[in-house]
Amino acid sequence: MSSIKNRNLRKYGGKGKFPTILLEILVLCIIAASIFLPRWAKLNRVVTPDEVYWFNRSGSFNLALYQGDFAQTYQKEHPGVTLMWVGAIAYDHLFQEYLDHNPEYRDQITKNYFIKSVARQNPLATLVESRKILAIVNTIILLLAYWFARRMMGVGPALIGFALIAFDPFHLALTRLMHLDGLLANFYLLSLLAYIHFTEERKPFAILISGISAGLAWLTKSPGFILIPTLGLVVLLQIWRKMRLDPQTSRIKVIWSEAWPLTVWGIIGTIVFFAAWPAMWVIPREALSEVFGMAHTYATEGHSSRIFFNGQIIDGNQFGLRYFYFYPLTYLWRITPIVMIGLTAFILGTLRKRKPLADPKVRWSSTILLIAIFIYIFAMTLGFKKFDRYIIHVYAPFDILAVLGWYAWILWLKGKLPSRVRKASIPIAISFIFSLQAFCFLRVFPNMLAYYNPLMGGSRNAPDVMQIGWGEGLDLAALYLNQKSDAENLMVTSWYGDGPFSFFFKGETFDMPGLTLTKDSWENINASDYIVTYIHQWQRNMPEDLLPILATQEPEHTIWINGIEYIRIYKRE
Repeated sequence: MSSIKNRNLRKYGGKGKFPTILLEILVLCIIAASIFLPRWAKLNRVVTPDEVYWFNRSGSFNLALYQGDFAQTYQKEHPGVTLMWVGAIAYDHLFQEYLDHNPEYRDQITKNYFIKSVARQNPLATLVESRKILAIVNTIILLLAYWFARRMMGVGPALIGFALIAFDPFHLALTRLMHLDGLLANFYLLSLLAYIHFTEERKPFAILISGISAGLAWLTKSPGFILIPTLGLVVLLQIWRKMRLDPQTSRIKVIWSEAWPLTVWGIIGTIVFFAAWPAMWVIPREALSEVFGMAHTYATEGHSSRIFFNGQIIDGNQFGLRYFYFYPLTYLWRITPIVMIGLTAFILGTLRKRKPLADPKVRWSSTILLIAIFIYIFAMTLGFKKFDRYIIHVYAPFDILAVLGWYAWILWLKGKLPSRVRKASIPIAISFIFSLQAFCFLRVFPNMLAYYNPLMGGSRNAPDVMQIGWGEGLDLAALYLNQKSDAENLMVTSWYGDGPFSFFFKGETFDMPGLTLTKDSWENINASDYIVTYIHQWQRNMPEDLLPILATQEPEHTIWINGIEYIRIYKRE
């Protein structure tokens, strides 16, 4: 066990000796920079509607902490506690900066005043501050995950794998936002890889990290609890595996050897869950009831509005098991060609037992990742409420499997090359994969949500299949209108008008309702100077009483991202 790194390097393309400290530091720096820099740059662009909610909840969470009203740290059943801690730190940081620049308010100002007034005057600054903290947090989580993956598969595959994760457009897009899914995906990955590491090397440190990550995952969003049945199944397979390898060993001894780590893991996760959420100190029963009760509601009630999927407009509450192919199809649309080809190579390499996929330890680790992937997709498929981002948790595990497929192909190809070029083959292959994955996100940065797999038809065909848009482009619409000479006096009705659009626009905004317009909405539209419509409005024919009227007019300006028309801006006559 102690020489696993040496063996992995020797077997899978290394030099047959431990890397030097300098090489280890260099690799770690490459991974850290690859993860951190794309998650730090241009954070003042693209605001999603859900971030607006978490911006407000974080302010309320911060105020509850300041006033000692711990029951009010329950803000939402998700429960989103880790995200609200990040937001609270951002509020505190900006609050201190405000006092430093305005010392005359030091004795009079309160947190409540800051949350309601100062932060609200420039909400984008607070949101960006939260995103910066998340960039640091996500980098730390993924670096820890890399360390466990490196022990699992060796330096070369782990380096390529985390380069894929770092530059995965969809994973990158969601881990740049002040939102739950990207953060949960990283906690989920770390807990999973740390537990895999424990099953092989039996290091208590791995159980500690896995348990802490699990508790933080549960605090982030309730689907994190899927880790419990996933690791439960892993333990059962591990028991079966040990009994099969050594039938003479006492069954009770084998069962206990695998049951106690899972028990310790659960205890650590539970302690973290209770310790980091003050609401659990005062109203544990009520908080847990809301978390699990609403998780069931979300799964059974579906969407409150129409959904566009695969060329159809679907009633949101009918989006159930009949659309079991939703997640596999949307996954294929969101991944990159590098990952798609790598997964194909993984399947072929596994069937043909090529290195490194023939190695028992790699095969076992791959099996656990596959179990985790399919349990998660299956659980999400059972729910009526579906978004492509709900399975972001499987992207990083799939990226790791794709790398193993690529590495199997690289090692096979290396054996066919002339001896004089073999040494250079792996660095060249790593650079090739790294560069192509980076190209996929760079061509749409910072609008990575607008990326669609070119092997599936890319941006040309995506609007015929995927419901597109989660706020990207509205910053560009606001920038266009801000350039008007009287922008501060303009009134605009916009999709997401009270949310993402209002974070950027100088003038007054009205929100556009969904299916049909109310009397008040018509009055706002008639009073507006401009109307801003969004792509998934016309994909879903919403509002159905306004779009036919606008269809008879030419928009003053349109906004395109990655070859997709996202926004139409109409001037009111």
